[in-house]
Amino acid sequence: MKRRRRSISDLNSDVLKVIIIFAAKSADGAATFARATSICKLFKELANDTDILKAVEFSNVMIAGIDGSFWQSNGLLIRCARAGNVIACNLHLKHVQVLLELIRTNVRVGKLASRVIEDMIRAAERQACTRAMTRQINSALKMMTIAFDDADVDLQKAEELLQAIR
Repeated sequence: MKRRRRSISDLNSDVLKVIIIFAAKSADGAATFARATSICKLFKELANDTDILKAVEFSNVMIAGIDGSFWQSNGLLIRCARAGNVIACNLHLKHVQVLLELIRTNVRVGKLASRVIEDMIRAAERQACTRAMTRQINSALKMMTIAFDDADVDLQKAEELLQAIR
């Protein structure tokens, strides 16, 4: 008589949940959890369990090292934050703060560029505008447009992230 080979699918769902929680609490918990849920159908089915999402470890993760998919509204970091994972919430808030600081910087650059343009226009009104002055005005206009476009994109990202956590 041939013995049936056992597989992980033979385990009780509570046992699988404990296994996932141990993986999620490991030193590299977020990455381990993401890999485990991406390769095992049973783990993926349990991946939205609140207890598991609260257990995912993010303490060794730097904001810059987080993959873009984690920040999406259905990404791991956002799902963990919604479930009440304090470390995930803190990372999310730090990311939003960084985005808001980028917006502030871009707005400052835009305001500075607009002042430069105003000064150049006043100077051009006083005298005939040379090619060099025209190039400077166009350059300042371009810099201002880029700064405000960047600020707009960053603001949209920050709004999406804040919306995702609510």
